[in-house]
Amino acid sequence: MSKIVLGSLLVLTLATGVVAQGRGRGGGVGGGHGSGGSGGPPPGAGVDRGLGNASGRSGGRSDDGLSNASTRSNGRSDAGLERARRASSNLRHADDDLQDHPNLPRAFRTPWVPWVPLASAGVSFFLMLSLPGATWLRLAIWMAIGLVIYGLYGRKAKSV
Repeated sequence: MSKIVLGSLLVLTLATGVVAQGRGRGGGVGGGHGSGGSGGPPPGAGVDRGLGNASGRSGGRSDDGLSNASTRSNGRSDAGLERARRASSNLRHADDDLQDHPNLPRAFRTPWVPWVPLASAGVSFFLMLSLPGATWLRLAIWMAIGLVIYGLYGRKAKSV
């Protein structure tokens, strides 16, 4: 059952990515040939603007795709992952300490409650409104998948 669910999730991830990307060449719908109208590039200019491909512009120094991020970054990715693990562990221990000692004075408190939280929610809402339709489509699909999994799990857990 879990293999079917994971396979379905992989297929849906790939499908939503393809739908969201459009026809390629910059992710737009124009096919990269320019608008030809006022304010746009001349017809036939395309996305590339005649500069060649990335490998040609970089003198052949671009990534060949045969290595992973760790080897391309000389191990810096491993160090970054270790710092992230350590930070996560520190936060977990700090949270445990605050739960064990609820009367400890808090070092940080949100200023100007409720105005800062309301302003933050407003800015987040504005940013959400500026997202493209493909992002909302992905959200709807993944939300539906999550609700189905949650419902199936709840049904199974209830019968146990």
